[in-house]
Amino acid sequence: MKHTLSYILGIFIILAMGIGQVKADTTLWSNYAPNGEKFSQTASIDFTSQSIKAEIDLSTCSSSTTWENILSIGTGINAWNGYYNVHLYYTASSKTLQLNWVNMSNASVQTDIPLSSTDLTVELSSAGLSINGEVHSSYTGTVLSSLLAQNSVQIGSTQGGTRSYATYKAVTITDGTETSTYVVPEYGKSYYIVPVSAPPTAITVTTTSVDESLKIQSLTNATGQQWTIVNSTFDSGYPYLFKSVLSGLALDMANNNTALSPLQWTDEVSYNNIQNENQEFYLVGQGNNTYKLRTKFTDGGSTTIYYLTTSTGETMTRTTDESAAAVFGFILVDGSSEGGGESGGGESGGGDSGGGSTTETPDHGSFSVSWVADQTVYAKYKEEAHATFMPYASTAALKADVNYHKPWLTPENNTEYQSLNGTWKFKFNSGSNGTPGSHDYYSETLNDSGWDDIKVPLSWEMANYGKPVYTNVGYPFYPDHAPSANYGRSGLYTNDHNATGFYRRTMNIPADWSDKRIFLHFDGAYSAIVVWVNGNFVGYSQSSNTDAEFDLTGFVSTGDNQLSVCVYRWCDGSYLEGQDMWHLSGIHRDVYLVATPKTFVSDHVITFSASNTAATAGSMRVDLTMDNRDGGSATKTVHVTLLDNDDNVIASGST
Repeated sequence: MKHTLSYILGIFIILAMGIGQVKADTTLWSNYAPNGEKFSQTASIDFTSQSIKAEIDLSTCSSSTTWENILSIGTGINAWNGYYNVHLYYTASSKTLQLNWVNMSNASVQTDIPLSSTDLTVELSSAGLSINGEVHSSYTGTVLSSLLAQNSVQIGSTQGGTRSYATYKAVTITDGTETSTYVVPEYGKSYYIVPVSAPPTAITVTTTSVDESLKIQSLTNATGQQWTIVNSTFDSGYPYLFKSVLSGLALDMANNNTALSPLQWTDEVSYNNIQNENQEFYLVGQGNNTYKLRTKFTDGGSTTIYYLTTSTGETMTRTTDESAAAVFGFILVDGSSEGGGESGGGESGGGDSGGGSTTETPDHGSFSVSWVADQTVYAKYKEEAHATFMPYASTAALKADVNYHKPWLTPENNTEYQSLNGTWKFKFNSGSNGTPGSHDYYSETLNDSGWDDIKVPLSWEMANYGKPVYTNVGYPFYPDHAPSANYGRSGLYTNDHNATGFYRRTMNIPADWSDKRIFLHFDGAYSAIVVWVNGNFVGYSQSSNTDAEFDLTGFVSTGDNQLSVCVYRWCDGSYLEGQDMWHLSGIHRDVYLVATPKTFVSDHVITFSASNTAATAGSMRVDLTMDNRDGGSATKTVHVTLLDNDDNVIASGST
């Protein structure tokens, strides 16, 4: 009931605001440093629902100049007057910000504001001009009404002779009614597919006729604008197929006949189960749950990549130029979230978690294969980095471990630790002539008895799955243009086209862990990993040679639990790992579980300061981080003891 009520309220909010008003934020500059050069952009804007927001670091401004033009917004920002302009200037030596409002040729409204910090947030909205979150009384929406009535403005620094040395952390056009309505698309659910640059419109068909061209028309919530996402059944690496709710036909790019525009056509499964590349899509993430829609067409051994785009008319078109591709957002159709199927990595939600637990499983949503080539996504539900350590139930248990004096070795009798090294079931997918796909191998009930066995940890090339690659110049994949890392270089024996390896095993949670927090820890896996437990998506990680840790509390219960891990050979992070080395794949370091109290020490930093040159005396500082993610309330005492190699106490402290 709780989920249903939340869902109904969510729909009400969308309908009340008007679904066509939804806009995605537009980033004009991010982490941009002009270094004293002019810069500007012209942007369309509707100040009734949108605003311009700039987050600026003034610490890099020149200390030898006065009235640096850090930002102007208006209809002619290169000039002082004769336009509707707001000009902002900064003097670093006195930390003074000067505001100027110029209404055509009228005298400017000028105000000097002393700043206490070099962090500055400027926002121009229907309320007026705000500085660090407060609308200035001399620059309200009423005062600036002539500027706020414009539907196109220039933004940047071009006025006067003193250019900006500020750092622009983010300059965006934001939507005041934004409600995160664009969502990550999931299999089995229906969506309006909306071009971000032209809301309120959507991809539309109006009949049930094969070959009807796709159009962009005003969003009216018609069934001809609703598309159900289906998992393409062929292993092409392009996993999404869109079927019209109105016609039951599939969105088809018609790449084999470019004289036609993109259209609707019989879906590949219904058409004698023959693969149709024109209908298989890969979603290229653009941030904020927006995507470019990509297909490929193979003819005579040559592959062409196409993107769906819009034109000046209603009828949709295609392009081979990614920069010219349209960006789309997915808006969930009312009611389609109930009883939906699976998404790229499996749907998760409430209900039992293995072993018969009645505790509600955390809802981490679903894995999207688009993350593998999205620089803005490198982790989902992954624990923050911390110092490596092994928890024990007590000091006595710590000292009783046979490897107590050899902490670099694996614990042998620690009740709070469970190794998952050993034999796993393994399914190797050599990939395809395209971007990586996603397979439904995470189901709790999947019969994997026919899969191969593989040792963990081990790079899968060492088990004769694919070939290891050594390169010291260039990347072992192409095109070597981030973020894609899709195709193997045949000269380097990497014809697997971004292989995936699926690992599965059972893990047994001891009864005395039932009231503990449980973490799954990977010491290293090349290059991106996705984790599911009992069929539920847990998390995602990139970074091949650093730890990846996930909180399994709520996903597991005492007894046997099913663990699935998908490993992608390459991801956008592989560009950072292009070193002079052997390139290998898979879970190549230890995997294990640890249990902690619900509130626990999650990190420590130890520093030492010597008080003599021989470093025979000094002081030690221990900083501890307490993790209380459940929000419990209690008083505890933390003890820290320094021992020598013979277990003699050198110093101790408590707090």
